Amino acid sequence: MRVPLNLPAGAAPALALLGSLLATPARGQTFTEFPIPTQVAGSLDITVGPDGNLWFTESGFTANKIGRITPAGVITEFPVPTANSFPLGIVAGPDGNLWFTERNSNKIARITTAGVITEVPVVPALAFNSNPEFITAGPDGNLWFTEYNGQKIGRLTTAGVLTEFPVGAGRHPFGIAAGPDGNLWFTEYLGNQIGRITTSGTITEFSIPTPGSYPYGITPGPDGNLWFTEQLGNKIGRITTAGVITEYPLPNAASGPAGIATGPDGALWFTELNSPGNRIGRITTAGTIREFPIPTAQSGAAGIATGPDGNIWFTESRSEGNRIGRLTTGTVFFAVAPCRVADTRDPDGPFGGPALDAGESRPFLFAGRCDVPADARAVSINVAVTLPTDAGHLRLFPGGTPLPLVSTLNFLPGQTRANNAIVPLSAGALEVFGGLPSGSVHVILDVNGYFR
Repeated sequence: MRVPLNLPAGAAPALALLGSLLATPARGQTFTEFPIPTQVAGSLDITVGPDGNLWFTESGFTANKIGRITPAGVITEFPVPTANSFPLGIVAGPDGNLWFTERNSNKIARITTAGVITEVPVVPALAFNSNPEFITAGPDGNLWFTEYNGQKIGRLTTAGVLTEFPVGAGRHPFGIAAGPDGNLWFTEYLGNQIGRITTSGTITEFSIPTPGSYPYGITPGPDGNLWFTEQLGNKIGRITTAGVITEYPLPNAASGPAGIATGPDGALWFTELNSPGNRIGRITTAGTIREFPIPTAQSGAAGIATGPDGNIWFTESRSEGNRIGRLTTGTVFFAVAPCRVADTRDPDGPFGGPALDAGESRPFLFAGRCDVPADARAVSINVAVTLPTDAGHLRLFPGGTPLPLVSTLNFLPGQTRANNAIVPLSAGALEVFGGLPSGSVHVILDVNGYFR
């Protein structure tokens, strides 16, 4: 008898939500802007939640909220308990919740997908004026964040145990992201460096060639490198995991690039915060830049993320904007009824068992199953694991291509976890790699749409 799979709260509704999107496809780059109900919300960071929605911070004095927007554009806001806390960075945590920083109140908080906020009693407590900025989920199952004035990198367990690692005076760490090499990478806003920290706390710094560049956001790219923005340098930077930096100047002066994220098309997408910019930019891994003007002038585009619908979503932080923006990428998304493609708990076969072994890479053919056509370029899926015998991760990638360095889902022994993902196909197939030191894990793949 099959063991029931208990997905985290919100995972199943996310499949239904995605299945109802985009009844008719649309082509080309098109902006849609959704007004935030609270005036002068000061929306900054944005991320995809485990429920298939996007979540963002509202740092404005009259706001002080966490916002949630569905792919259809419906916004709900949740007040943060501490007044004037200045919520800033936000990320989907390893526990199925969203975690965010409170810059002014020096706190770390979490919010469930139902909107319940808990300001975590961190032990030891963050020091006064440490100013936690951005936050990310690490490969070790912890939360990692930057302390701008504290001049430290913080590591926080989901139980609230804090460990801090000093960076050095004058650095002012800002953006942070998990790298493809199993380390955390961060920007030093005033230190003019990119930092790397291992999960055990060893820090290495790499100087940016342009003086006074004010590095802001950072993200892992689809090419196995890290990509970052230089707000004052007016460039996009690329750094290899060995620390080699290449810079690409923006076409327009004083654009003020800020947030950056990997898009569904294999390129990097970024915001231009300053008024002379006011664009969403796209840069290929070869360095070709294209820009798209935002309809609302002086919008203050800040945070950016790829949504579960394959579109680019961003925050408009200034009062002239005060919206959440969506930009289609030109790829056509076709929704399908949520459908199970593979389940390794089933009898042995091309879409069933056995369980995925440690170090094994197994292909799964999506073309021809669950209404996915042969010419589909990518699929929108929910990937889940259950009954892992050891801690590890999964990596999903186009069939027959080199193994990527970035994981899709991390897990602990005996844990059942799920995550949404958009994965390119090759000849209609994708591969799943079992990143375990030993043992095996069961994998479940559900599709809810495809791109072509």
